[in-house]
Amino acid sequence: MRHTLRQLEPILRQSRNEWRWHAAKVISEIPRGHLASYSAIAKLTNRRTGLNIGPRNIAWLRAHLYGITNRDTSLPLHRIAKIGDRGFSTDSGTTRRTSRAVRHSEGLYNDPPWWQPA
Repeated sequence: MRHTLRQLEPILRQSRNEWRWHAAKVISEIPRGHLASYSAIAKLTNRRTGLNIGPRNIAWLRAHLYGITNRDTSLPLHRIAKIGDRGFSTDSGTTRRTSRAVRHSEGLYNDPPWWQPA
């Protein structure tokens, strides 16, 4: 079962200030063919909501979403990376393999541009 943002909404809205929900909506906007840094996602979420979350919150959310969906989600979690780490060298082996496989299937494995949201 491929978990969608709508299906995850009840779980994500349980956090204080619903920051997980707002950040997941930003993650869902990462365009195909691009990577987004944890800090870019945090900054856009903060700008839209007035919250004060950091890149580590986004890293935690990514890991949490991979865990609760058993890596079966339509959210583009594979498009999130530590800035400058296109090879996911800081991810666990399982996450690295999952992200590489999905990115490769999208045709964005080799040197994708970094997403700079407006």
